[in-house]
Amino acid sequence: MRESISANGTEKQTNWDAIDWGKANRIVRNLRQRIFRAAREGDQKKVRSLQNS
Repeated sequence: MRESISANGTEKQTNWDAIDWGKANRIVRNLRQRIFRAAREGDQKKVRSLQNS
């Protein structure tokens, strides 16, 4: 049996059924909109900051 260890050192596996996918999609959608707005306004510093969020 293969041991499951990720690059960040966690040994727990993710329970994908326990994730609130509606909330996750909402967060991603809002972040993408913020990145789009910052890019449209030419604020590259903010774009990079949001991309690293």
